Amino acid sequence: MHNVQLFRRKWIERKGFTLVELIMALMILASFVMIASRMRFGNHKRIEKAYQYHRAVQLLEKKMTELELEWSQEKLSSPPEDGSGTFEEEENFSWSFKTRPLELPKAAQLAKLVGSADDASITIAKMTTGVLSELVWEVKLTVHYKMAKSKSDYSLTSYFVDYSKDLQISRPTEGHP
Repeated sequence: MHNVQLFRRKWIERKGFTLVELIMALMILASFVMIASRMRFGNHKRIEKAYQYHRAVQLLEKKMTELELEWSQEKLSSPPEDGSGTFEEEENFSWSFKTRPLELPKAAQLAKLVGSADDASITIAKMTTGVLSELVWEVKLTVHYKMAKSKSDYSLTSYFVDYSKDLQISRPTEGHP
């Protein structure tokens, strides 16, 4: 009977956890919580970045279409050189654009690319580059994203053709029939 009482007393004394065991269990639990929170935070950042990118692409398409409609209705001889503004529905996004005439390689380089560098080919290349630079405009539209410390720029370049202008191509007369 004495052994049973001694065993009971030791079992009752040993019923709880020691301080070392409790600290170890809390450390293991805390490390699992930290790993899980980092994974969740990382996924949240990736989802936010994907949404930001997707929204920027939508806004680029929308604004480029608006510019094209505006410029085609106004029948401009050339679009404005630059402009900027904000989106009413998106406070963290803004936009800007720059335009310039289409820049093609020099006529001699263009003729060499085609494979013919004689005088007639160079003359035709000069005429073609001259006409295209008057009719075609390069438009670079940029959507700017700014929130707290995060800044990103997304750009889209497109080419606008002025169909309202008459195409004036004259036949060269400098020693060519």
